[in-house]
Amino acid sequence: MNNKIKTLACLIGVLPVLYACSNGEDAFTSTGSSSSSGTTPSALHISLASSETPAEVYTGTLADPTSQEWIVNHPVEISVVVGDNRNFRVSSGTVYFETDYGLLSSKSCTLSQGSCSITWYSEGFSQAPGDLRTSITAWIMGEEGYWDNDDSGNFNDGDVWLTDTPEPFIDYDHNGAFTPGTDAVIDVDKNGAHTPADSLFNGVNCTHSTLCSGTTSIPVFDILLLNLDART
Repeated sequence: MNNKIKTLACLIGVLPVLYACSNGEDAFTSTGSSSSSGTTPSALHISLASSETPAEVYTGTLADPTSQEWIVNHPVEISVVVGDNRNFRVSSGTVYFETDYGLLSSKSCTLSQGSCSITWYSEGFSQAPGDLRTSITAWIMGEEGYWDNDDSGNFNDGDVWLTDTPEPFIDYDHNGAFTPGTDAVIDVDKNGAHTPADSLFNGVNCTHSTLCSGTTSIPVFDILLLNLDART
């Protein structure tokens, strides 16, 4: 699921930078030098995970597989790991969350050494999606993913572009792609509509002869489908 979303996913849009800058330096500037921590989140390296798979919300017993109980206010930790295009964990930044069902402990978390987490809580059975799964989307400002063949820290003609990323969304039909009229737009660029991928590389330090976009900072995201049926 994560790989499919990430090769689709992220977003075209211009937003205020969500990182603290020092000495007047752009927080999304990549030096290309070796480091134990990254600077710019990559669409290739944002991953969501849950503390339970499946979640213990819709439960049954081994003696009677047809028995069932719906647990309200059941907590599940949702963690996110973020890295850059040089495969280093991103040192800081804010990750935002949305869901189609359940309650979140916070709308965001702050990265510490490339990871952070929030808690998801179940609601009543009547509000639950029919397939007994919930969709959780996490996004952070970053750039599209590429393979830096020459280790230059730039996206150039010799590198391999790996993601072309649309705007993030809440996946109400749980199919991994944006469905107009069904899924909800996470309208980061504030244009009132879902913004598709633009067939250009959106990222910092682009020196490619034909693929550089004027938009260098985009929301990159991942979508987690959490199974609520513990009987499975």
